[in-house]
Amino acid sequence: MSTFDAEVVVIGTGTVGGFVARELVRAGIDVIAIDKDAPAHENSSHGGQTRMFRTAYSRRCAVVPLLRRARALWLRLQDELGVTLFVPSGALLVGHRDADSTAETLRSAHAHDLPARQLDIDEARNRWPFSSQSATTMWPFWDEAAGCCAPTPR
Repeated sequence: MSTFDAEVVVIGTGTVGGFVARELVRAGIDVIAIDKDAPAHENSSHGGQTRMFRTAYSRRCAVVPLLRRARALWLRLQDELGVTLFVPSGALLVGHRDADSTAETLRSAHAHDLPARQLDIDEARNRWPFSSQSATTMWPFWDEAAGCCAPTPR
């Protein structure tokens, strides 16, 4: 049986675990990263070609500073590797006007000074004509910092 010695063991090498391990190594920390499957396997949440990344959240607004930092690190990594890893596209979030989560998302965006805003119903319909939600219930919200994590050659 082999033995290993490291300062940190990262369990799970998906999108988050793999990135954490990489950043720890960059900081000069001895790391062992383990996963039950091979890297980039299709059973993971990061499998496939795309993954939505957004910064505006309602109930988990405490993670917003971490998401902002993660976005910056994705952009730095893609510059270092010379490949496109993050495609800034913005994201339309749609909720029910009376839901608590919609007001919480707006409060969180304002509290963290995010480039996000509630949209006028007509603006949303003009920009995305497929949106057929009732104007009396629809709550469109634009997260400008959102995008997709999509590993493709640059």
